Amino acid sequence: MNSFAITEFYNFDKVRFYTVQFTDIEFSETDRFIKRFESSDKYGEFLSDILSLIAQIGERGAQDYYFNRNENDFQALPNKEKARAAFQGENLRLYCLRLSNSIVVLFNGGVKDAPTAQESTCSIQFYEAFAFTKRISEALREGTIEINGNILVDYKGSTDIIL
Repeated sequence: MNSFAITEFYNFDKVRFYTVQFTDIEFSETDRFIKRFESSDKYGEFLSDILSLIAQIGERGAQDYYFNRNENDFQALPNKEKARAAFQGENLRLYCLRLSNSIVVLFNGGVKDAPTAQESTCSIQFYEAFAFTKRISEALREGTIEINGNILVDYKGSTDIIL
């Protein structure tokens, strides 16, 4: 996997959302997800629901119940209850990593159109989320990056993080 930056995406009262961006690509992974589905007749409304859910999490805190759709060591939004209530069986997912009640890293996502994400058209995004999660988790374990309140910083205290 190429190197990537972890950058702030949204900052709400209770949660700071980050995203990842390959250093050789113009847009972050979350921006790429939004751009892919925002003008879709089929999925545009579901994207709006996911973005509204992110705002709700941002205002209320990144509590466990928002992140109960576990995919290996990372999660997918919307959570299972929200998916059943509002999404009526649609399987648009945004992969993410909840680091604390106040920090979430958003990745890319897609449509799960097979029994497992690994078999679906979002398999590339699934495997990338897995790789991002592994690198971020290793960096936290090794002290290359740290959680400082609701901010991610590198070992020097800088918010400019490249892994």
